[in-house]
Amino acid sequence: MRIMLIALLLAVPAACPAADRTEDEAAIARLIKKAESAGFERHQLERHLSAFDGACTWTLGRREEPDGHDVVISRPQYEAQQRQRYLLPTAQQDGIYFNDERTEVTGDTATYGARVRRRFFGGNDEGVRVYQLVRRPELGWQVVAVRTWMTKDRVGGLPIDYTDEFYKGADERLAERLASDATSFEGKIVALIEARQLREAYEAAKLESERVADARVWVARAEMAFEIGKVEDALAAAAHARKLDPACEAPFFARTGR
Repeated sequence: MRIMLIALLLAVPAACPAADRTEDEAAIARLIKKAESAGFERHQLERHLSAFDGACTWTLGRREEPDGHDVVISRPQYEAQQRQRYLLPTAQQDGIYFNDERTEVTGDTATYGARVRRRFFGGNDEGVRVYQLVRRPELGWQVVAVRTWMTKDRVGGLPIDYTDEFYKGADERLAERLASDATSFEGKIVALIEARQLREAYEAAKLESERVADARVWVARAEMAFEIGKVEDALAAAAHARKLDPACEAPFFARTGR
């Protein structure tokens, strides 16, 4: 079901009119969009989480098909991650928009997919999200799994299109840097992030932080730990970086007075 839905999502430029949706399809779209808007635009954590099952997982992928670089975040990890994000104030320009929506309902299971664009302070991004849902007897529809992958990103500089060609080039540049003894720690981390190998970037930063007492390395560890849902390690690493160098800039999620 997921592959068929994604094929439709990528092939058809316009979403089905709301009037053509079944009652279940409309309820699912409304549930997801209201929950995501409550979280991203208003930082209402409980309202955001109410749409997601207690065992829900979030998978951060590079492309449509899973590969060895997927990152899976559990519900407790996701909740801790968003709780920390939401300690920061929202920005007036924050917005999340759903386009090219597709829903498939089969009995008490469903799949909802959409192109999702986010606008935020300093930039915007776009990606595809696919939500798997089940109908609970007392709760109604609940999201049990989310898979997302980026398609475009613009923060500050030039926009990035995350195409197959982009990842081929990024992976090749990463392989070259990893093969060279002259590559610095910073160069390795930049190449890993460019290729969106987030788990590998965290492992590299963690390994380097255990070898050197450098605040910049510990900040990198903190940032990558947070990205893959290791919030406790992220906060501890950020605090350790400040101990090593009180003047170092804390990651955004650690600028909360905690």
